[in-house]
Amino acid sequence: MKIRGWIWAAGVGVALTGGCVSSRQLGISPEVQQRLRGNLVSPAEAGLTITHRQGATVVRWREMVRPEHPVETPLVRVGEGTYQPVIRVRLNGGRAIPMVVDTGAPVNLLEADTAAEHFVQTVDPNQLRHAFQGLAGAEQAWFGVIRQMTVGPELALRNVFTAIRGERYERRLGGWLPVERWRGDALGMSTLSQFAYVQVDYRGGVVRFSHREYFTPPMEAVATVPLIWTNAQLRAPVRLGGREYSALVDTGNDAVLMLSSNVVQALGWAGLAAKGRREVYVGLGGERVLRRFSVPEMRLGEAVFQRVPAVSGPEEFGVVLGSGFFYRYCVTLDLRRRQMWVEQGRRR
Repeated sequence: MKIRGWIWAAGVGVALTGGCVSSRQLGISPEVQQRLRGNLVSPAEAGLTITHRQGATVVRWREMVRPEHPVETPLVRVGEGTYQPVIRVRLNGGRAIPMVVDTGAPVNLLEADTAAEHFVQTVDPNQLRHAFQGLAGAEQAWFGVIRQMTVGPELALRNVFTAIRGERYERRLGGWLPVERWRGDALGMSTLSQFAYVQVDYRGGVVRFSHREYFTPPMEAVATVPLIWTNAQLRAPVRLGGREYSALVDTGNDAVLMLSSNVVQALGWAGLAAKGRREVYVGLGGERVLRRFSVPEMRLGEAVFQRVPAVSGPEEFGVVLGSGFFYRYCVTLDLRRRQMWVEQGRRR
């Protein structure tokens, strides 16, 4: 896996509030840093091979997955106002924690306190660290290896590579009482790409993972589009305003459609965006106020969608298709054939 110029478009919508609520980015506490350093290992001890090539850091490791047949695990609700698919995962035999199945994340991600609590082996940051470009700015990340990750009673993974956040976001009432935290624990593409297919059935309330068996295409689908694997992320072609764009497929983003300011400008929609309602999105780097508006039409494969809600996002992200769109459907990422299937699905 190459580490170079990764973007992380994950974002959760939160309510706009008055001046009594403040937000801030905080560093890792000294206590958590001490616990992480207590599990510090060299890259070789973690089972990583690191090389540097043409301005990129290349990390190799061997991740093992069992069983080979398809397994499923239920989605869990973690609160109102988010569409992201969340499952329960155990790290190194500890308590089950919620993690987002995040197709927009190039690598797995853990909060620093999560990594410390579950004894994740932390790679010496003097030998491996990286800055991710997030929704509201850049964040430095450490890296580590989870020796065992289990999902439900069957799915087990070993030697799981993960990033570890170097900051945390917090909202406080009156400047002192914590009222909300955005947690970035996520199952990203460094692990999801190990599977033949991953199916997120939002309406049915389950996620299916198949390590070996190929996906059987459905008789009918709302849309079928090719997937493009680039820079450890998945993209799919969409048409907006008669132009084709390569959209990041990001189940870790609550937006229906996120468009960078230069895309909005190029499509002549700057006036629409300027009149849009303000919304706060929280992700790596903190929070960012975006404008919500509707685009006249979006084409995904042969399907046409009218009056699609969108937000104007940072220039680095281009076009993002998020869980605000996918949550109405059953979405299959056929990673062997590089194809995405969007079906109606059945409500549980």
